[in-house]
Amino acid sequence: MHSLREQQRERAVQRNPISPGTIVKPVYQSNGMPVVPRGLTVNLQISNVAVQWLPIDFSRKLLFIQNNDPLGIVWLAIGAPASIGFGIKLAAGGGGIFLDMNCPTAQVNAIGTIALNPNIMILTA
Repeated sequence: MHSLREQQRERAVQRNPISPGTIVKPVYQSNGMPVVPRGLTVNLQISNVAVQWLPIDFSRKLLFIQNNDPLGIVWLAIGAPASIGFGIKLAAGGGGIFLDMNCPTAQVNAIGTIALNPNIMILTA
């Protein structure tokens, strides 16, 4: 019987390697939700309308989101609807969040404070 640590290591070895920082254009599903591939740095946009950025993913191990817009603030809600003033605040000018040890597997929802903010960077693995 393998220990938990050995099982986690075996699972990690079987995963696809993380890309060395390649930036790709986002691809959107027919419902408007972005497709965020694992291991790739993707630029997304947000408006002042709440959207679901990431679906539920029980195998998510890493999540990094950064707001590079000089004016717009972004609010994240994990497992709940996004609204301004509720959840995780990503400040304008580089505010971000990196989660790895306790990475949420619930859906990630977001809303911005300006009409269009195309300067969001997201990486998931």
